[in-house]
Amino acid sequence: MKYLPLFLLLFASSAAFSQDYIEPITFKRSTGNLAEGADSMTLEKIVGCSKFAVTNRIWSAIYSPDGKYIVVGGYNYIACFNQKNGEKIWGRIVDSFPKYPVGNPVRAIAIHQKTNQLLFGADNGGIYVLKFSTGEIEQILAENKGWIMSVALSPSGRFAAASDINGQLNMWDLKTGNKILLPNMPNVRGEAVSFSSDGKFLAFGSNNGFYFIDWDNQTYEKYDAPSTVQSIVFINKDKEVLISGWTGFVQRIHLESKEILWQYQEKDWLINLKVLPNKTSALVISPFYVLHL
Repeated sequence: MKYLPLFLLLFASSAAFSQDYIEPITFKRSTGNLAEGADSMTLEKIVGCSKFAVTNRIWSAIYSPDGKYIVVGGYNYIACFNQKNGEKIWGRIVDSFPKYPVGNPVRAIAIHQKTNQLLFGADNGGIYVLKFSTGEIEQILAENKGWIMSVALSPSGRFAAASDINGQLNMWDLKTGNKILLPNMPNVRGEAVSFSSDGKFLAFGSNNGFYFIDWDNQTYEKYDAPSTVQSIVFINKDKEVLISGWTGFVQRIHLESKEILWQYQEKDWLINLKVLPNKTSALVISPFYVLHL
């Protein structure tokens, strides 16, 4: 987050996602170095900072939408920090986690500040809704599902979605706690899930492709990709998506035509992709650097 103002200043006018076809402008910036043997999914490698420490190493990290907080997931542990000074706001070991010395990483986190909710999933197969301000557990949506690889909250905060390593994609109505029926898709390892800006559609990243899902009408469409899609976001009023994945690819795809509007290739694993608040560019994160598109 400390690099965000620089990116916005230098590139605010580049690659506008509200426009038609445009070649991406890319910029690469190295991130911080870690001690030898540290985990490859640590926050230090993502943002070059080491002040947000949790027990048993870091596996995931996400900024709050207002940029004031960072929530970090480790083994059997999740914590919230003040982004500016690193002060820990809350941290908790979830009681339902098995008591292993090392195990059950928290891989996936989503925050909705307007509803004051935080959604996360871990390798024990649990999916939890917390009160974001305190870390208090409000709902347990699922247990024993296998590694939870990705989670998402709808823009309204009404719905939650999660995918697991066994190929299951699930969706819940947080107001009632009930599951939402989804179309019957092939079981594929799920690495990414995202809601459209109006909440009417889901995108589900998987091995060598992703699925565009109209959950209200119980239909889906499959789109091909070079390898496993690990991150996916809707852009251009939900007419297009950006995807990134294991073999270092980034693609911008028009959903109706399935045309690849542009693509970019790196040699490294690209683990996350975020559209910036100005909606004109995005950051793509590898364990070693940040790309600006």
